[in-house]
Amino acid sequence: MRLSLCLASVNQTPLDWRGNLARLVSVTDRLSADSPDIILFPELSLSGYGCEDAFLWPATIKQAEAALLKFCRSTADIPSLILVGLPVLHKDRLFNCVALLARGRILCLIAKSHLAGDGIHYEPRQFSAWNGPFEAIHYAGQTTQIGQGLLATGSFTLMVEICEDSWVTQRPAAEWAGQIDLLLSPSASHYEPGKATIRRRIARESSRNLGTAFAQVNLLGNEAGRAIYDGHALFAMRGELLLESDRLSFRSYQIHRLEIDLTAVRQEKLHNHARKSARKNPSEPLRLDISIRSRSGSFSAASVATLAPYVEFTRAAALGLFDYLRKSRSNGYVISLSGGADSAACLILVERMFRYALREYTPETLLRRLGRSDLALRLSRLQSSGKATDAVFIRFFMREFCHTVYQRTARSSDTTREAARLLARSLHSQHIEVDVEDMVSLYTEKISTALKRTFNWSKDDLTLQNIQARVRSPLAWMLANATGSLLISTGNRSEAAMGYATMDGDTSGGLSPLGGVSKAFLRRWLLWLEEEGDEFGTIPALGAVNAQAPTAELRPLDAQQTDEADLMPYDLLEDIELACLLLGHSPAAIHARLCENRPEDPSVLAGYVVKFFEFLARSQWKRERLAPGFYLGPLSLDPRSWFRFPVLNGGFSEELAEVKRTIRN
Repeated sequence: MRLSLCLASVNQTPLDWRGNLARLVSVTDRLSADSPDIILFPELSLSGYGCEDAFLWPATIKQAEAALLKFCRSTADIPSLILVGLPVLHKDRLFNCVALLARGRILCLIAKSHLAGDGIHYEPRQFSAWNGPFEAIHYAGQTTQIGQGLLATGSFTLMVEICEDSWVTQRPAAEWAGQIDLLLSPSASHYEPGKATIRRRIARESSRNLGTAFAQVNLLGNEAGRAIYDGHALFAMRGELLLESDRLSFRSYQIHRLEIDLTAVRQEKLHNHARKSARKNPSEPLRLDISIRSRSGSFSAASVATLAPYVEFTRAAALGLFDYLRKSRSNGYVISLSGGADSAACLILVERMFRYALREYTPETLLRRLGRSDLALRLSRLQSSGKATDAVFIRFFMREFCHTVYQRTARSSDTTREAARLLARSLHSQHIEVDVEDMVSLYTEKISTALKRTFNWSKDDLTLQNIQARVRSPLAWMLANATGSLLISTGNRSEAAMGYATMDGDTSGGLSPLGGVSKAFLRRWLLWLEEEGDEFGTIPALGAVNAQAPTAELRPLDAQQTDEADLMPYDLLEDIELACLLLGHSPAAIHARLCENRPEDPSVLAGYVVKFFEFLARSQWKRERLAPGFYLGPLSLDPRSWFRFPVLNGGFSEELAEVKRTIRN
């Protein structure tokens, strides 16, 4: 017997009931001419995964139920078995469910058994985990069943594991090992470097160890602002990965169709006696009243090249920026371009965003996708000029959607000014330069008069540094307001850890795309773009950025200020970040590990460890006020989605005592 399966990744938005439903219906309408037997959508694809505490609102639950009814009506003439995710209230408890639909009927509701509660996930706050057999439920005007278990259609057996259910050791499908023909895993699994490798392993091992065909589909795009989903679709049989989709598409949805030979799955089970050792008394399967027609044809295996780490980062961050731009209904981005690494990285990601988008959309479609029909006439004139090339279109979109500004003070060098100018010209942003020294002087003069004292660098170093950063903020915000754009905050994760930022200065912005990335990684990535390049080529103008030692340029030029002199070497800071924030190691353990692996003097290393923990402890109030950032690595310092830490704390005084003795000795 053969089944036709469609894996449909969709780019949804939390609480966008009309838009989410429209995208689901677009997929089913597109498939209606030759409907597959099964259409699988991702986890919570009807409501959106990132609804956060809005899941707890009665209105949200009612909207989800109403949206499912509309979806049932719109698919009543489609013979496919359709699986779509939504929240469901049952006995005063909320469950993360997948509804199985056929010709407008709700056959059953599968409830998630294992909730993700680590890192950026907070599912146990909103949902209850399902334990127990199926139960009757009256939902959306129909009487059906809710629960978790094996489903029998009459011609094949089916099981659904919702995302985390497939990742845990005690997974629901283990009870029916050897009895499942098809195991489906609708997911909302956020992007993280290397995570695709884990999904591939789960797909292979699930199909081999459970004796089943295994299919998984993931959400797509920047759904709610922070997490980015790659739209990964996988299919495996007999331990072999037979289909893997492209990832990180800029489209509204992706459809992947395949034919499954269930006869081959069943033959494999007969030859594998190990799978017959499943639990002795498994629950009875829930029988579904549907008929699936047998199909003929053959399955053709497909493979997709794995993305290199730097390419994957670039595409993920660019997709995050693309969806944030259109979903926030902004006209573009503004970047305070300092001539340094962080702002350069932000500008590059915006430029790459348009390069990737123009690979998947025509210029006209891209304008509509971004909600900028006001630019249609200008684009039309450009196209009719006879000079329209890919490079010309990139220049058009960058100049219309990306504004950069270099704000000079007496502490600014010609080096950073030229670096900013060269990069802006190379990447075609709408660039301006403004001298703000008079504003710095005005503020300093006014507070000096009010306090009746003169400020100087020996006594007022921090005050005089911060006023320069804060003076730049109003002008950058004014440029964003004047152009209807979103101001990007250029800070990185390493700066957030150390509190190395001026509140209401360089932290200003509505989005922090680098907030989950270490400074050491960014410097390696920028050097790679300059010397090796991505699929779009190298960026020679980065030479002026990469040649510099990173600096805030807030002290007088003769002080030769550098970030690493203020903090510590960035590669060392990255090691301490990961050891503390990801692995939870103590200051003493981190110091011991550094002494084993690094050439610096143990006393010097001890000083760096102490500085990190003391700065980390006193800077939480700053992190509480940072702009939302993308989750692009193994950890984040966003207190609203990953790193929850007390603003007032003991400062690690006891933990650092042993390390401080090392410094004294």
